[in-house]
Amino acid sequence: MDGIYLTILKGHPVPDRDAVPARFPLIALAVDDLDAAEKNLRLHGVEQPWGIEADANSRWVMFHDTAGNLMELVQF
Repeated sequence: MDGIYLTILKGHPVPDRDAVPARFPLIALAVDDLDAAEKNLRLHGVEQPWGIEADANSRWVMFHDTAGNLMELVQF
């Protein structure tokens, strides 16, 4: 879908407040420039409890939306 990724995991729906593991985001969106996206979150006062994290293949930042759902922006 023109660079937009939707990840669907097999299994039974689980309410986000009972998610396992607790730090598993409800929605993850791929971005081209994580640094710019993270800066935009900060400029809008969005708390990022763990800051930018990384592994060998990607970088990401997680935050809670206004409803309390854990969201993630990721750069591959």
